[in-house]
Parts: sequence; C-alpha cells; structure tokens
Amino acid sequence: MAMRIVHHGYMADEPALKQQLPYSFRLQLLAIAAAERNEVIRLVVAAKCHRAHVLWRQAYAEFLEARGLRLRAGMTLDQLTSILTAVVEGARLRAISDPSAEILDHIEHRSLLGTAALAILNGCLEPVEDSDHRSVGQALEDMAYRRKKLPAGSALMSSPASDDAW
Repeated sequence: MAMRIVHHGYMADEPALKQQLPYSFRLQLLAIAAAERNEVIRLVVAAKCHRAHVLWRQAYAEFLEARGLRLRAGMTLDQLTSILTAVVEGARLRAISDPSAEILDHIEHRSLLGTAALAILNGCLEPVEDSDHRSVGQALEDMAYRRKKLPAGSALMSSPASDDAW
C-alpha cells in the first residue's frame, strides 16, 4: 500500500511525490536564497507564502470547527498555521539533505511529519465543550508538575511560567 500525501491540494502517491517534490522544493530554496538580494523575487516568494498560509489557515479553521475544537488561550490560528508550515518545511529540508533520515516508516505507515503534527495539535488544541482556558505553557507546566486540570470556568492558577519560558 503506497503512502498517500497531500501536497498543494491534491493527493499523490509517495513515489510520484518523491520524484517531483525535491525539485520544486529545491527551486523554492533557490528562490528564497536569491530573494535576499532581489526585491522582485522576494515579493514573489512572499506572495506564494502568503497564498499558502491563507489556504492552510482556512483548512485548519474548518478542521477545528468540524471537530468541536478550539485553540488554547493565547494561541492564534495564524500562529498554528505558521508553526505547522515551519515543521513541514523542516521535514522537507531534512528529507532532501539526509536521504537516510527516517522520515517515512513504510511498515507502520507513519511519518515523522505526521507524528510532529499530532504532537503540536495535541498541545495547542482543546475541546470547546471542555475547555480549561489554559495556555500551552500553562497546560505543559501543569502536566510537568502533575497539577490537576481546573474545572471549566474556574479561575486560573497564578503561575510565574509563561508560554515563552518553555
């Protein structure tokens, strides 16, 4: 069973994607490198990134609404979109720069990118109906110190830690 990957709105079999993706991504990397010294290329790259960001942000908003989820306190949809985009781009860079990197697990039908996305979503999202109104940093701190979850609607515990501390 070939792994199916979504790329720019269409599904592709992994072998076909492996043949196409590295070249288009390498071209994107060259454009990014050239953008530093060329205003026209910088504007084109920025416009491409903005279009992709808007499309993914809308997809994530629809996902959250359809599943009754919300972002944790202090997290924005733009931040989540940027974080997931950075992880995707990092995984793509890793796949190109280190062909021996274990990016895809063909036996378990998993990927490093998928695992990273699940971990990020698990930390950044909470159910709308059972929201504890904690930030990502507060939720992690509570978990690290084994604090019990506060009932919905109760006052938050004061904490010296901020999301930036983690």
